[in-house]
Amino acid sequence: MKVIWKKIKLLILILIAGWELTSLLSAGKEPGSPPTALSKADKVLERIRRVQEEIKTARFQIYQIIEMNALSSRQVIKAEVKLKKPDKFYLRYTMPQKQFIASNGKKVWTYVPEYKQMTVSELKRGREYQKLVESIFFPFENLKEEYKVSLMKDGKNRKEQGYRIRLKPRTNGEELILYIDGETLLPFRIVSRTEETEVKTDIKEITINTEIPDKEFIIIPPEQTEIINLSGDNGE
Repeated sequence: MKVIWKKIKLLILILIAGWELTSLLSAGKEPGSPPTALSKADKVLERIRRVQEEIKTARFQIYQIIEMNALSSRQVIKAEVKLKKPDKFYLRYTMPQKQFIASNGKKVWTYVPEYKQMTVSELKRGREYQKLVESIFFPFENLKEEYKVSLMKDGKNRKEQGYRIRLKPRTNGEELILYIDGETLLPFRIVSRTEETEVKTDIKEITINTEIPDKEFIIIPPEQTEIINLSGDNGE
């Protein structure tokens, strides 16, 4: 599940924390420089930043296709995602394997029904989970050193009446293309590419700022589930 989790983290990172892209664009511009295509991207991202700053909760579905070029293999992932600031998240995978991951900001529960097993850990103990939460609600570390950002050459994605934004790594890494809805200014598709893989993620049924009770960020498994407690207490 490591590949799956990495891609989900990337998706959530882009969905909620898009306002950091504005500082990325501004950092590379010299005072008094003439207007360029990049300044147009800056204006678009400022609009996106204003919208996303107001996000307190989010629900959405993802449909993701991972293609590995060397192996000629294809993997499909489906999941439901819930987020709540500042540090709560819930992921319910239905493909390729049924699995649940949730955090109330203090603990992380990972439940796999097929194995009748659940792991409980403190959020701070697993850097993978901690990085996820930080990337959702806090500034990206070293982002402006890692990417160059611009609008695609045609400026607008005519079919969806929105924007396409390109994040090109300054060194090695994933190149990203973000498809932004022109009305909501939220991403509805993300494409990431490396020499080895291409990942296309469609984001559907996005709902923001609806009430999500805190109890939805806790997993209570069925009886007879094996509990692996890494948190140092009773796991509750």
